[in-house]
Amino acid sequence: YSVDDLQWRWSWYLSGGYLLLSASFIIQLIFYDVITYTLNVVIAAFIVYALSIYAQRRSKLFITPLKKKQNEAGDYQETGSRIEALLEHDEIFTDADLTISKLAGLLKMPPYRISKVINQFFNTSFPELVLRYRLKKAEQLLLTKSEVLSIEGIAYESGFNSLSVFYSSFKKVHKVTPAQYRRDFNSKGTNMKIA
Repeated sequence: YSVDDLQWRWSWYLSGGYLLLSASFIIQLIFYDVITYTLNVVIAAFIVYALSIYAQRRSKLFITPLKKKQNEAGDYQETGSRIEALLEHDEIFTDADLTISKLAGLLKMPPYRISKVINQFFNTSFPELVLRYRLKKAEQLLLTKSEVLSIEGIAYESGFNSLSVFYSSFKKVHKVTPAQYRRDFNSKGTNMKIA
């Protein structure tokens, strides 16, 4: 403790209160009468209430400071890279039932830690990150598998478990429906071949 530390002052007040309380009880043992007993109860109540009020107003007193790791930024970077690899190469986002708990299980880390890493590393939330990857996959499929897969097939291949969610998310980002997006690309591709 340093001299101006809150815990240092608390230990002094606590020690002083304990000594005052002890002296009060010793005096009661020596001079046992009604006035001494009443005075002892009043002093004890005053000390307990005074210390309680002091401690309550200084709630930081009982909170242990968190010890942050020196290399926490490095841990975020490493875990973020692992998450990025799972999304980019393993395409885990295509699992329609993917949750942050499942991702945490794959990385053998607690979900709150994964959430923190995603917020720090990707500057977004877990649902937004997964949506971003699913839409990116849907765009690729719309442009490359245009004759092979239907719009519904593309939605499910991209990890969407609901066609309405796929349509609304796609339209929100691209301002057109997936079918219009595919048509526009095909018409531009045709024009490019002719020109």
